[in-house]
Amino acid sequence: GLASTAGGDETHPRSDGHPLFAATLPNRFVAIVPEDEVAELATKITEDVRDWIRKKCVQAWNLLVEEAGLTCGGAGETQIEEQLRGFPEVTWASATWDLSAEGALGRPAAELEQSLRHFSPQSAGPEHRPGFFATATWSTLEHDVEVQGQQFFAPNPGILYPGVYDLLDRAASAAKTLRVFDGLPQKGGRCTLCGEREWLTADRAMLSTPRGQDTRSVWALVSERRPDLSRRCERLCAPCTLKRLWPTLFVEEVSGETEIGLKRYVISTHTMALAPTLDSLVNAMKEPQTRERLRKIIPDKATPVALPARIVHDLRDDPEMLTLVRRIPGHLDDLADRQRSPDRDDAELARSEHDRVVLAIKSFPVLGRCPEAYYSLMLMDGDRMGRWVSGTDEKLLTPVEDHWHRTVREAVEKLAPGNEQLGEFMRARVAGSPARHAAISAALNGFSSHLARYVVEEVFKGKMLYCGGDDLMAMLSVDDLVGAMFLTRCLYSGVAPFDGLDRFWSLLNRPPEDDARKLQIDGDHVLLRGRLFRLMGARATASIGAVIAHHQAPLGRVLRELRAAERRAKGEGGRNALSICVIKRSGGALFFTSPWYPDRPADTEGPFAETPWPRFDTTPPGVLLRLTQALACDLSRRAAYHILSWIGSLPTPEQLDSDAHRMMLEATLRQQLSRQRKKGANESENVALSDRVRALARDLVDLAATMRPRDPGRYIEEMLPIAEFMAREGRFDKEGQ
Repeated sequence: GLASTAGGDETHPRSDGHPLFAATLPNRFVAIVPEDEVAELATKITEDVRDWIRKKCVQAWNLLVEEAGLTCGGAGETQIEEQLRGFPEVTWASATWDLSAEGALGRPAAELEQSLRHFSPQSAGPEHRPGFFATATWSTLEHDVEVQGQQFFAPNPGILYPGVYDLLDRAASAAKTLRVFDGLPQKGGRCTLCGEREWLTADRAMLSTPRGQDTRSVWALVSERRPDLSRRCERLCAPCTLKRLWPTLFVEEVSGETEIGLKRYVISTHTMALAPTLDSLVNAMKEPQTRERLRKIIPDKATPVALPARIVHDLRDDPEMLTLVRRIPGHLDDLADRQRSPDRDDAELARSEHDRVVLAIKSFPVLGRCPEAYYSLMLMDGDRMGRWVSGTDEKLLTPVEDHWHRTVREAVEKLAPGNEQLGEFMRARVAGSPARHAAISAALNGFSSHLARYVVEEVFKGKMLYCGGDDLMAMLSVDDLVGAMFLTRCLYSGVAPFDGLDRFWSLLNRPPEDDARKLQIDGDHVLLRGRLFRLMGARATASIGAVIAHHQAPLGRVLRELRAAERRAKGEGGRNALSICVIKRSGGALFFTSPWYPDRPADTEGPFAETPWPRFDTTPPGVLLRLTQALACDLSRRAAYHILSWIGSLPTPEQLDSDAHRMMLEATLRQQLSRQRKKGANESENVALSDRVRALARDLVDLAATMRPRDPGRYIEEMLPIAEFMAREGRFDKEGQ
């Protein structure tokens, strides 16, 4: 039989520099097992998972008790047993797959179809065929195929796999809707994180003590000695305690078993916002005077912080400067905290010192600007993943003939014209199978465990927060956001622009030998450091939402806007799209949503390879990046404000001939951009700059007219403020990087 289990709650560790530490834990799996062992295996898995959770929670509680200086956990272990009873919630279902049937599949197919009818709507009549049995694939594959009197194809029980999986999926969904649980009486103080369960205590009498007065509780003692394990006035229940201490337990366990030194690190939003500034400083570290100036403004007592992996990698051979760079965000954070001090004199002194440090950093020749204060979050989700797994969407399946060797296909095609049944068989879509599910699992695992983290943490200055299959969340510096979004999207499918990634690396000002040698994308596959990964393929698409926010903005609001951006990409963008939101410090917000590439409707049938990506610099991410770099380096940012003042009042293509409208819009944009063009050092630079401006105006108008033919001006009106914001000082240096 097939067995499926799903966990109702899960905890994801943060990723680190090895696939072992990537947050890619699945909460659902499908397995082929002997029918008479289904219940035993499901029960054993459930018990083992819950027992493991229970042991880890006790281990976390004992660590807190030890840090508090107590000798016994007291009532805490009893509370853990009570609160973790039935946790995590696990549901499972099974469906029988009879492989012993010989000859015709009438009986097993009829039984399977009858079982699926139990999950059909009540309004469906007897003529309705449920699920897989209603597809053209089944109507073709259920019959024998003969060629010149010889049997060419005979159905066997294997072709019933899609129907069995369909039944299993529906049964598992039905089982999950039935939530059986016992009431858990909770009488004392509640957890400050979830508010559902009592907080853990060594003495139950403390549960009735008002918060703040329980100075002898485990939590109060730990917050004084180890604030990294427990915040002030924080009291947690068993599940929340495990979630809070899980990274610490994980690092200790792996360090003990592997004998390698591991440290847990979390990059703050402020440090990520400063990443472009720090990266520019790293490039200037070769000059001795730069080091001396940094030493004068950054004290040795400043708290070092965790940095993006790429910056650490660039300084791996210079530990002294790595320590100095790590102290810069920590020193600024310490000064910011002192500015909130109730002591007015100390707060004023900290404010003056903070301004002095910022002014000193701004005075570096390599910078010439204030430190960056904005960071970004990126959220990706694969499109129609449920249909990919279930195999119910025939647009995502390939014909049988595409799976044959070329010589076999050519030989069979000679026989097909006179055999209608053979022609239908060749055009039939390949149904789901265990091999298909294994291939999807392998593709998603390779993407999440290796490729996505390579993009975020090695190619760009980012930190992977979570990547589980087709879901991804990462924190990035603002200057790397657009490039990271595009490259992540390419790696998910294993498809690159038809001219390769050379133009992509060029616009990012990256030497091709740095990344092109390590990463190659072609034919639904990716080659990274000599290892070949098979990806989801050209038909698989993904939508990405992103938010740019100030590092002091409430994280709850930023995450809400991030999820809303991802929903806009799937809704307003029609899937296979990107959506960017900028939350300004002043309170306003900017929005831009667009499909990934032009000239392809969202639901177009046919292989993706027939309509490949255009050149990168003509896609929405490419044009956005070019426009940003132009406003940062070649043009005055006043150009954006002047264009926005009149573009909304232009006539639409419906009011004017579309070709005339495009010519008018391109000419006006070109003139406006040229007027705000900076002067080059010589005539050849001026000519090259004029050519770039003309090409940018042409490509921007062509893209807008293709993406939004009814109102291209509106498309430009949405993209331009995003580009202008990202082009401000602190996000791109004088070289456009």
